[in-house]
Amino acid sequence: MKVALGTANFNSMYGVNNKKIDKEELKKIINYCLKNKIYYLDTADAYNNYKLIKSFDLKKFKIITKLSNPKKIKISNLKNHIINNLKNLLRNLNIKQIHGLLLHDVRQMKANKLKVMIQILKYLKKKKLVKKIGISSYKLKDLKIVKENNLDIIQFPLNVFDQRIIREKDIIYLKKRKIELHVRSIFLQGLLLKKSEKIPNYFNTWKKEFLDFESFSKKLKMSKLELCTNFIKLQQIIEMVIVGVEDKKQIQLICRQFNKKSHKIDYDLFAQRDNKLILPYTWKVNAKR
Repeated sequence: MKVALGTANFNSMYGVNNKKIDKEELKKIINYCLKNKIYYLDTADAYNNYKLIKSFDLKKFKIITKLSNPKKIKISNLKNHIINNLKNLLRNLNIKQIHGLLLHDVRQMKANKLKVMIQILKYLKKKKLVKKIGISSYKLKDLKIVKENNLDIIQFPLNVFDQRIIREKDIIYLKKRKIELHVRSIFLQGLLLKKSEKIPNYFNTWKKEFLDFESFSKKLKMSKLELCTNFIKLQQIIEMVIVGVEDKKQIQLICRQFNKKSHKIDYDLFAQRDNKLILPYTWKVNAKR
């Protein structure tokens, strides 16, 4: 299981904490990643942080990025638009190839446009401008897109509360076809690590669920961070886990947990089905996707 550094908060406020990383702290995080062989950066054009990423030495890093829905571009102009943007990105970052290029939040794309976008991704892969292609999604039904188009990657949320992807029968298909599962939001944008009294009022509806998880942590004498990372380590289907941090100390703690031996723990009781809890884009708080 590889670890990738999420970059959503590199250049903007992000998550429940709505916090942006200080540039000096960011340098410490990047240096730590290099020393500890974390060579993947997960970004997106929607994050608007390519210029900041460019300021770091990218020789050892592999970039995974996501394309937003180009709403104002006509379908007939999509190919040239995306190719030109990608070539400019490669030039600006001074790299020859993007490791992974994903379509960002495909639920916003109409069927005909999605079809064209996937064809463009395949063209870019054939031209070796991109090594692997796929989608970033919140919806289980999007697994069908991966299957039907023989894509390489699906990026999906997975955490103690949101266990949908590992309970889906099509997950077996991914493994057989060697389609990579990259998981994000392993701490539910930090919510699962917060003390219950510090969780925003919006989540009061699920106060019991958070208290139960907190009690479970105390009962097992394991931190919430350890419980969350242990849950991920138990899922052998995962190829890559994307983590977002606010400072060097956090990435150190997370890496330390991933290097520990996993413990067999039953997490079934914590699985939630309420989309208003597990899908951040539905939240009525200051959190971005």
